[in-house]
Amino acid sequence: MKPKSVKEQTLTSQDLTSRTSIPVYAATGVSWAFKSLAIMMSGWGV
Repeated sequence: MKPKSVKEQTLTSQDLTSRTSIPVYAATGVSWAFKSLAIMMSGWGV
């Protein structure tokens, strides 16, 4: 697939730094566990 248009832009050092955020769900949370279980059982987790 070709892009519709390509725009040239200059990058700054701030654009190249990695950013992290606070996760929405804790890895030990029950709601996260059931959501991940549904993904794995549906076949999308393969």
